[in-house]
Amino acid sequence: MKTKLLGVALAALMVTACAGPVSTRPDPIALKNAVSDTSDKGVLVMDTSGNLGCDSTTIGLMSDTGKFVNLTDYRGTKAGPAVGVVAPGKYRIFSGRCTVPGYYPSQLPSLRIWFGTVDVEAGETVYAGTLDTNRVDVKSKLEGLGAVWGALNNFSTKKQSTYLTYEFLDKSSELKQTMQGEEPDADMADVANRMVYKPPLKILDKGEYEAAILRAYAPNAEGKTPTKDEVDARFADEMKIALQNSLKKVAGEMGLSDAEIEDMTKT
Repeated sequence: MKTKLLGVALAALMVTACAGPVSTRPDPIALKNAVSDTSDKGVLVMDTSGNLGCDSTTIGLMSDTGKFVNLTDYRGTKAGPAVGVVAPGKYRIFSGRCTVPGYYPSQLPSLRIWFGTVDVEAGETVYAGTLDTNRVDVKSKLEGLGAVWGALNNFSTKKQSTYLTYEFLDKSSELKQTMQGEEPDADMADVANRMVYKPPLKILDKGEYEAAILRAYAPNAEGKTPTKDEVDARFADEMKIALQNSLKKVAGEMGLSDAEIEDMTKT
């Protein structure tokens, strides 16, 4: 059954927890056994050394069999990506959490609606990519679009004003050099040598998402930005349009019909 993405999209703005075992480095023996053509397990490598600016980042994934796995990348204490030994299957990103020293952990909102599954086969070492983010600052966007000063002046700081967009970059070459240099951790060198770049399919189109946000915050006829309640109401409608347009762009790769896209974007 296809996931109803619109309900997930709206709920994901308030996701507050990750679930499952945390792994920044798996058990050395388990890893050694997994890095093999004859293994019945797979290895999943996920890097968060993009521009997140977190001391540690936890990415929660859920397999097609309902198993939760968390991969944590501690940038401040050990260079290199998060690595996990996993059962073969399809893994969907479920949540993301950023930790900065001296602050409470913060969620990576809506991360779960941006991508399809990461597929891992037995005996395979999959590098899903390096997670990178960009900020959509509503106030500066409105200013850049020539919104009247009254709209900017009435922009309430109580409303969410910054949204994140996500993408996975291929930094295989740089990452392999880092992992191969982690002496005496020869296991990481073996992982690096076997890594295959297999990023998840990007579902939500960045341009569609940004356009939906700006439409939700568009000033009214009096030149004032909408209230928080008005933005929330608009956002649900605009996200439906953004998701439908995005899904149509990847319908061929996902094997989706127009009817399935309509069903997936119902609340």
